[in-house]
Amino acid sequence: MKKTKPEFDRFAESYEKEINRALLPGTGRGEKYARIKASHLRQQLFLVFGSKARPKLLDAGCGIGLMDEFLKPFFPHLAGFDVSPQSVRLAQERNPEVQYKNSDGKKFPFAKETFDAVFAVCVLHHVPVEQRKLFVSEARRVLRPGGFFFLYEHNPWNLLTRFVVSRCAFDRDAKLLSSLECRRLLEQGGFVPTGGGSLILLPFESSAWQAWEETWLSLIPCGAQYFQRAKKPCRQKI
Repeated sequence: MKKTKPEFDRFAESYEKEINRALLPGTGRGEKYARIKASHLRQQLFLVFGSKARPKLLDAGCGIGLMDEFLKPFFPHLAGFDVSPQSVRLAQERNPEVQYKNSDGKKFPFAKETFDAVFAVCVLHHVPVEQRKLFVSEARRVLRPGGFFFLYEHNPWNLLTRFVVSRCAFDRDAKLLSSLECRRLLEQGGFVPTGGGSLILLPFESSAWQAWEETWLSLIPCGAQYFQRAKKPCRQKI
């Protein structure tokens, strides 16, 4: 669900190059940030499901499958979709063991109550504002009762993030949303928010730093990105 098909088809082959070109010198390459977010998401999944669990996951707006490359060793039941057929093709080449599908941009191409968790990483700011409630509603539809939805987004209050976004060719028309807006969108979509916070306050990649950041710094709203975690309510017993 990233832009329209022609637009992200046009950037599919050069996606990583465009990210690397937009990043500031000395901050690393785009792959590093995909690893950091994958590691963060992995810890979140372990937190809510347990370290031994193997939940069925959906990457909503998978792009070329960067995140999935770092998640698939830990979570064998992984699927993804995107509106860009070219991106899906590249994702499938990168991760042949993952189930990928094309989307029409309105409906998630999976049956209701299929997944234990859905995640969307830097996708929502590409979804037209008037379609964001539908995106959240579709995530709720494909989740099993008690399942979790994880949203990762650029932090609009971080000036360096805004600068990098302005330099990125496929982010030119992005409409960034704050963590509070994201939380409200989840609540309006019938989810119960269960956590969230800031991440990537500094461009360090180490398990020690990430643990420190998550434990002590995540409530400081100045990280390059943020996440929101929300739960689909379980059915009430009659």
